[in-house]
Amino acid sequence: MRRHTAWLLLALTCGPAAFAQPAPHDHTAASSAVDQEADTPERGRARAEAGDALAQYRLGAYYFDNGRDDAQALHWLTLAARQGNADAQNELGVMAAQGRGGPTDPEQAVNWFRQAAEQGLPKGQNNLAAMLFKGFGVARDEAQAAQWWRRSAEQGDAQAQNRLGELYLTGRGVGEDSAQGAQWLRRAAEQGHAEAQDTLGRLYLEGVGVPKDAAQAVAWFRRGAEQGYAEAQQHLAEQYDFGRGVAQDLDQAREWYARAAAQGHPPGLFNLGAMYANGEGAPLDEARAVRLWREAVARGHRRATYALGVMYAEGRALPRSLPAAYALIGATPSPDAEMQAYRDDVAAHMTPAERERAERLTDALRAAPGGAQMLERVDAETRDAVAAAPR
Repeated sequence: MRRHTAWLLLALTCGPAAFAQPAPHDHTAASSAVDQEADTPERGRARAEAGDALAQYRLGAYYFDNGRDDAQALHWLTLAARQGNADAQNELGVMAAQGRGGPTDPEQAVNWFRQAAEQGLPKGQNNLAAMLFKGFGVARDEAQAAQWWRRSAEQGDAQAQNRLGELYLTGRGVGEDSAQGAQWLRRAAEQGHAEAQDTLGRLYLEGVGVPKDAAQAVAWFRRGAEQGYAEAQQHLAEQYDFGRGVAQDLDQAREWYARAAAQGHPPGLFNLGAMYANGEGAPLDEARAVRLWREAVARGHRRATYALGVMYAEGRALPRSLPAAYALIGATPSPDAEMQAYRDDVAAHMTPAERERAERLTDALRAAPGGAQMLERVDAETRDAVAAAPR
């Protein structure tokens, strides 16, 4: 199975599920004595009870961190937020959006994020932008979202710079401008933002908003990859695999695919499996390839679904099953001409009874809610076929 490179340029991932939150000790205008008060709830409680907003925020943040006590967090953060503490307002927004300390309340989350944002808190501005972008708790407004990300980006916030760069590349909320997009992504990347480093690498590889430069692409992929960002690890592996911007080195390609695969990254799982299936850059090990591809299928990877079907058709590290092969390829999302042709060839070699089983299994796989459930149904089919075979 040939390895496959698919460049999906800039799938914007701005959602309300992951909100910008301060680290446990990310507090402004704090003395060293007050810094120590965040270590335990006992320290600083007296100051909090006396009405000190910063101490109240710190105490609430202590309870908020790692879900120590959401009720206590809500109590102390509310007291601080009502006194105008922007960090507390932001954390209350996170709690409301996630349903921590009470029912999920996206409208209340927007209210708190807006208060923090209007005070100039970058995290609050980012969170308000995310809510506006997705229309979560507020009418969807991509242009307003872009304005709030810009305000945060202009303060030097790397997350906002990354988001604003993506908006310029896709033309969402702003006029499409790949050069502006690349500039904002570079600002984020130079601050160590791994996603921006990976995206900037893709821009150099494709010559979008910057001159085409495969060596620069490799340099940025490497910076993201060394931070553990799976997308960048996958992309760096591909450059070593195909010798783009760097000398071809299949050992290095395998190493970086493996790092991405270890994080459950579907393309990394697929490409590492292809190396083992082909014996290119790795020892020939079809059983290992099947294990990797099964994990990729469970995570929804298109070509891994097809590859697993081929292994069933050819009986490689799996019991030969034309119905399983036919159904898997038929359930592959958006099959291309190669996949369709292979499936037609499988169909031509099936008996009428196998064809009937294959069509039933295809319907079952298409109705499955996810890749893991697809695999369960394929496994059941192959077990039943083995049990029914004459001995």
